[in-house]
Formats: sequence, structure tokens, C-alpha cells
Amino acid sequence: MFRYRPDALLVLLAELNADDAQQVADKILRKLAEAHRPPGAPDDLSVALSMGVAPFDGHPDPLHLMQRADAALDQARAEGPNRLRVAD
Repeated sequence: MFRYRPDALLVLLAELNADDAQQVADKILRKLAEAHRPPGAPDDLSVALSMGVAPFDGHPDPLHLMQRADAALDQARAEGPNRLRVAD
């Protein structure tokens, strides 16, 4: 995992197919929804997460994969908080 943009992290799930990667992303969203507010945190504190998943499609340029993931992320963000979209 590393910072991809100021407001985005990239997680590389090598060796996972699209279904398995989506299951991992779904689990992260569920765990976030179940998370409790830390003691002393403001009452209005909220955390939202949008995710774009792009399975490897065999294209030799890694930038192609990142662009697909980025487009899926943008779509998820446009649909609202705590969304997950898989690139076509």
C-alpha cells in the first residue's frame, strides 16, 4: 500500500483475481462501517471510503492498470461515500 494521490492510497493485491479483490475491498468497507469512534473523538467525526478496483487485464503498461483503477475510483466517489466500483 502506498499513497497514490494526496487523497488516495493504492493497494496492490497481486495474485488475486477480480472476484477475490472485490471481496477484499468489500471486507474493508464492512470493517470501516463497523469501526467505533475512538475515545475523545468529536461527535461529528466520520470516515468515508470510496474504492476503485481494476483487475489486471494483461496490458503490459502498469499505468494502464492504474488509470482503470482511478476511473473506477472516480465513479465510486461520484456515487457517494462508501462505494466500490470495479473497472470494466
